[in-house]
Amino acid sequence: MKGLQLKANLTNQLCFLPGHGNDPEPEAPRLEEGAPITPDTIIRDIVDTYPNVVPVLQSIGMGCLCCPSSTAEPLWQAAEIHGVNVYDLVQKLETARKGA
Repeated sequence: MKGLQLKANLTNQLCFLPGHGNDPEPEAPRLEEGAPITPDTIIRDIVDTYPNVVPVLQSIGMGCLCCPSSTAEPLWQAAEIHGVNVYDLVQKLETARKGA
């Protein structure tokens, strides 16, 4: 009986750890193609939706664009951490996003 109870607990997980193959469903990006980048846009969404802007983020010192802690933060927070004016950064990202 104890073995059956343990097995039931494993199949009814309460915690889903990202990247461990047990994600319930992949989330769609919150930033849709064509949508502008704002100070509140999440880094992960920017990278997923507009990979062509990655060099702009790397130019301010964001070398770890795959780290969960950095990619889950909004752009304004990353700019603050790296000592960059967020509005200047948004302008550079928007220029790169539009391909100019």
